[in-house]
Amino acid sequence: MTATWTLDLPQTPDRNGFEERPKPVLIAFGTDSGPGKRRPRSSIDMDLVTAAFTVDVAQLPLFRTFLRVDLVKGSLPFLWADPRDGVTYRWWFDAEDPYRVTPKAGPLWLLSCNLERMP
Repeated sequence: MTATWTLDLPQTPDRNGFEERPKPVLIAFGTDSGPGKRRPRSSIDMDLVTAAFTVDVAQLPLFRTFLRVDLVKGSLPFLWADPRDGVTYRWWFDAEDPYRVTPKAGPLWLLSCNLERMP
């Protein structure tokens, strides 16, 4: 059974902390002569998303438990409603840079998650 984004955290990212871009799907390579070639790396079009949430100090360990235990250190996908269209998709945390935490005012922290959205 696929996990869902934990209810212990905000369900919608900060509006100015949401960024979406296509995941590169082309692979380019040279040829012995003439122009190089390009081909799709995959038939699946995925998007790379950064979603930043304002959380308090009590929510940080809940997030870490979600990532490390529920998602087995980020190796499993989870379900979450896309904040733009409300449609539920499967998401993965980025394998190399899953999240960052930076201080905000007072007891608040900015949790920036680097995600891959599956179609």
